[in-house]
This record gives sequence, structure tokens and C-alpha cells, in this order.
Amino acid sequence: MVFALLFAWASLGSAVAQIMKRTGSTLVTPGGVRQPHLIEQATREGLMLALALGGPALLATAFGWLSLKATRPPKR
Repeated sequence: MVFALLFAWASLGSAVAQIMKRTGSTLVTPGGVRQPHLIEQATREGLMLALALGGPALLATAFGWLSLKATRPPKR
């Protein structure tokens, strides 16, 4: 269970890193001129991505933690 949760979080981190790598080049043009109107939109989309991918990951982690806690013998 722990391995599966760690793998899921690593996959999430990898997916977010790949998305950032692909979209990072659109915020700065080759000439180095920044496009501030795109930064607000990118921030909003980044938050939506974090909610879309991070929410289920947090829920799966909570369920995994509860299942591990329920299957462990109580400490005395």
C-alpha cells in the first residue's frame, strides 16, 4: 500500500513537471519579452491542475493511511 501511494505521488510530480516544462516556454518569448497577461491565466490553470490532480491523490492517500491504520494491531 505504501509503495503504491509513493508511486502515485511520484507519478503526479512527474506529470506536473512535464506540464510545466511544456507550458513554461509560452510565458517567455525567445526574445525574452515577458507576457504578463499570460501569467494570471497560467496561475489560474495551475491551480485548477493542482486541484484536479492533487485532490484525488490526497483522497487516495487518506484512504491508504486509514486502511493501514485499521489493519495494524493496536499499540499497548
